[in-house]
Amino acid sequence: MAHVSLFFASYEYFEINQDVTPTKEFSRLKQLNGWRDRDREYREARERFADALAADFNATYGTDMNCLENWHALCHVIGIDPIPEGISACRKAVKSKHINLVDLVYHVDQVEMFPSVKALAKYSKKNGKIFPRESAKAGGILRYLLRHIYRGGAAT
Repeated sequence: MAHVSLFFASYEYFEINQDVTPTKEFSRLKQLNGWRDRDREYREARERFADALAADFNATYGTDMNCLENWHALCHVIGIDPIPEGISACRKAVKSKHINLVDLVYHVDQVEMFPSVKALAKYSKKNGKIFPRESAKAGGILRYLLRHIYRGGAAT
C-alpha cells in the first residue's frame, strides 16, 4: 500500500482512513474537492491514483508474465491447489478465477472467489472496489487479470 499511501499523502489536508479501501478513499477525496468527472484536476488525480494502485499490485505480484515465481505466488494467494507446474497451466488456472483485484492487493486475507464475471462486477460496483484499467504502470500480470466490469459484466 506504499504507493497509494504516497498518493494520498500528496494531499496534505486529506487524512486517509486505513479501515476502508483505497478506492473508497479516492471517492471521498473526489467529493471533498468537489471534482467532477470532466475536471482536469480530477482526471490527473485519477491517473496518478490508478498508477499508484498498479504500482502496489506490481510490487506485490510482479509484472513479468514469463516468471513462474510470480504465477506461483498468485496461485498460492488465491487458493489454487495444487499449484500448477508450468506458466501456461498457471495462467489458465488463474484466468478461471473471478477475484476482486482491490481485495487481492489490500485485503489479501479476505479475497473472495466469484462464480462469474457478472457476480464479480456486482460485488465490485456495490462496494466501490473497481481497479482502474487505464494505468500506464499496469504490468503484464495485472493486465491479464483485469475484467470488464462495466461492459455487461466486465474491469477490476
